[in-house]
Amino acid sequence: MVNLKKEMNDIILEAKDLCKNYRTGNEDIEVLANIDLSIQSGEFLTITGASGVGKTTLLYILGLLDEPTKGRIFFNGIDTKSLNERKRSKLRNDSIGFVFQFYNLLPEFTALENVLLPSLMQKNGLSSSEKRQRAQSLLNNIGLSHRLNHKPSQLSGGEQQRVAISRALMNKPDLILADEPTGNLDAKAGFEIMELLKELNEDHKQTIVVVTHNEELAQIGTRCIHMLDKKLLK
Repeated sequence: MVNLKKEMNDIILEAKDLCKNYRTGNEDIEVLANIDLSIQSGEFLTITGASGVGKTTLLYILGLLDEPTKGRIFFNGIDTKSLNERKRSKLRNDSIGFVFQFYNLLPEFTALENVLLPSLMQKNGLSSSEKRQRAQSLLNNIGLSHRLNHKPSQLSGGEQQRVAISRALMNKPDLILADEPTGNLDAKAGFEIMELLKELNEDHKQTIVVVTHNEELAQIGTRCIHMLDKKLLK
C-alpha cells in the first residue's frame, strides 16, 4: 500500500468541553453536552451508540465541518477557534479525510477522478501526473485497478465506499473521520470496509475515528467509546 507513515502517541486532536445546541422556534435543543476527548496518533477509535445520540454531530465538529456552541477543538496543538474560515478550510483539506455513509461521490466523474478531487484544492508541489499516479496507486492497492474509469453508478456499494476511502487518503491526512461507513452496506461488505480501515491503521498507523451504531463492528477498533444521552461514556 501507499506509505502512510505517522508518528505514534502524539495527540492529534483534543476536544474540550464541547456543547452543541440547535435553535428550533423558541426552543433550544441540546445535542452534545460537555464532551472531552483526546485522539492519539495511530489509534483507531470507534464511537458507538444508538441513532440520534449525537454521533454524527460530534464527528462533524471534530472535522471542522460544524462549530460547537461552546468548547474548543485543538488540532495538532492549534486552537481552531482562532482560525478564520479560509485557514479552517485549508486545515480541513490538508489534514482531515472524510468518509460518509452515502459515499458522496460525484456521479459524472470516474472512480479515478473522484479520488483526485481533494488534490486539486491542495498546493503541495506535486505535478498533475504525480497526483494522478498517487490516485491510481490508492485504487490499485484496494483492489480496484479494473474500476479506474468506472463511474459510481457502475460500482457496487462496497466498491463505492472503497473509492471514498481512497479519496479520503489522497492528501495524506493526519486523521480520517468516517460517519457510519458501513451503514449503507450489507453485512459482508460492511465487514470488509472495517477490515480495510483496520489494515490502514495496523500496517500504516493511519489515525481513524469511526462512528457507528453497529456494536460488533465497533470492536474492530483499538479503542471503543459508547455515546449515550449527548455524552461520551468513558
